[in-house]
This record gives sequence, structure tokens and C-alpha cells, in this order.
Amino acid sequence: MRVLHARYLIAILGALLLTATIGANAAAAEGAKKKAHPPAKRATKKSPAAEVQKPATPEQDRQTALSSCKQHVESMLKESAEHRFQSDDQLKIEHPDATAFDISGWVTTEGKGGAVQRTDFICHAAHSAGGLWTTKTSLIRDK
Repeated sequence: MRVLHARYLIAILGALLLTATIGANAAAAEGAKKKAHPPAKRATKKSPAAEVQKPATPEQDRQTALSSCKQHVESMLKESAEHRFQSDDQLKIEHPDATAFDISGWVTTEGKGGAVQRTDFICHAAHSAGGLWTTKTSLIRDK
């Protein structure tokens, strides 16, 4: 009977030793895998409050509104090859409220055939949430 208990004891110890060896090898393999391929870092999102921007100065707003209006006029005159706006100091720029500008002036365009045409424009640029500017523009072409 002692021999039987000894065999069972040896079998149980062998099973435990085998389990421990397999577990150690699996842990070592997992550790090597983590070293070879570290987990990707999660991108952290900044809250909108963390991205506080300094408010633009009135001159910066004026320049942004002027640029937005010029781009809108150019997109409306896309068939023309070349655009020349009157100088910025000659444009009529009004600031009716804290978030808007009314800009009027003229632009000359030279078409594909070389014909030069003067076009008057009136543009309303409004500053909306998120730093975006919207423009509404009317063109008045000479005949």
C-alpha cells in the first residue's frame, strides 16, 4: 500500500511540476510578446475647455473678414484668368457689430480673350462659433 501511495504522490508531484513548467513558459512567452509589441497608447482627447484660444484682435478680425470676402469674390469669378482688387485702404469696410464686417469695392478681371472687366462687389462677413467666417456676396458687373 505504501508503494501505491508513493506512486500517487509521485504522479501528483509530476503533474504539479508539469503545470508549473507550462505556466512559467506561457508567462515568459507573454512577457516576450509584450516586449516585442508594446500595447498602443491611447490617444487622449482634450476637452474643448483645454483648447482655449486667445480672442482675435479687431485688426485680425478685419483682415480675416477681408480675406474671406476676397476668396468668395474670386470663387464667384472663377471663369476669369486674373483678378486685381483695389487696394485694401480704398475698400469701404464697415463694422456694424462685434461679429460682422460689410466690405464693398471693386475688382478687375481679365478673361481668356484678354478683355478686362470691372466688377463691383458687396460682401457681408460674419464671425460664427468655432472661429468660422461666413460670407454673403453680391456682384455688380459693368456692361
